[in-house]
Amino acid sequence: MDSDLQQLVDTERLPLHLAQKLDQLLPGKCCFHRSWGTGRIVERDFVSKRLLIDFPGKPGHPMDFEYSASSLLLLEDDHIESRKLSDLDAVKKEAATDPLATMRSVVKSLQPAASPDRIEAVLCPSVVSKADWKKWWDAAKRAVKKDGHFTLPTKRSETIILHEAPPDLGAEAVASVSKVIGPKAKLAALEETLKHSKDLGDASLVETLVADIDETLSKVPSSQLVSAVELAIMRDELIEAAKLEAKIPANATTKLLPREPKQLVNLINNLTASKQGKAVGRAAAIYGVNWPTFTMQILPMANGRVAEVIIDSSRRTDARKRSSRPSNV
Repeated sequence: MDSDLQQLVDTERLPLHLAQKLDQLLPGKCCFHRSWGTGRIVERDFVSKRLLIDFPGKPGHPMDFEYSASSLLLLEDDHIESRKLSDLDAVKKEAATDPLATMRSVVKSLQPAASPDRIEAVLCPSVVSKADWKKWWDAAKRAVKKDGHFTLPTKRSETIILHEAPPDLGAEAVASVSKVIGPKAKLAALEETLKHSKDLGDASLVETLVADIDETLSKVPSSQLVSAVELAIMRDELIEAAKLEAKIPANATTKLLPREPKQLVNLINNLTASKQGKAVGRAAAIYGVNWPTFTMQILPMANGRVAEVIIDSSRRTDARKRSSRPSNV
């Protein structure tokens, strides 16, 4: 510790914990104050026990030692705000020529609060003008996605994470599904996971995911059949996308679909629109060649949307049959 600070501690004129903080607040260092923003420490005056700090619009602003130690946040030299204060033109040039480097700097500086909104507040308009922000941000996001060391959020209020090594997105996706409980929560997590299906290259990850889903499906009560079927549809699609049908049957949906016409229609009526066509497709596979006859029984019971889905499915089935017939020419 600085000898002058130690003397203040020894003479009980300054608490030790504040002196330890002040020992880091050296002249030339940058700091942050909630009201006055980023400033540079100009001087430590041990006679008057105060710091002199150049804040924007407040050059040489005095702050007594105790208040300084309790209210100032020391910024490292590579912090984005320190860099802006030290050489704003260099930061602007970097942002224009190497958006990825600027993103690394700002995300590292702001973690764990590096949300897109916060990043914009730090860089715009001081580094990137408001007119150029959208174009710059789009380019920065492309660079970040290609780099692989970042995890991007789905909402602007959520944070961007910078990893020392590229994260295992597949393992993270599996973990996100495993940690939630219940069919609805699993369904939401699985929908997000399937956005990263290309990262599930390891078959063991898919098998782990499917085993977790199967355990959930085994516990779903009949009163939650709609959620169970929607989860089963996504489970089967995951297996098919990974080409694991030979090892793990993609048949959870067909096991859950009712065989009785009215029950089947009622179920499909209550599925989300994106799952209705998929459920009809799975039902068609159950009935095979008898599907056209079965559709005549269920069409009068279906609502308008489901009726369209059933008719469309029948047309596609007929088209496949015609295309598979041998040509007489």
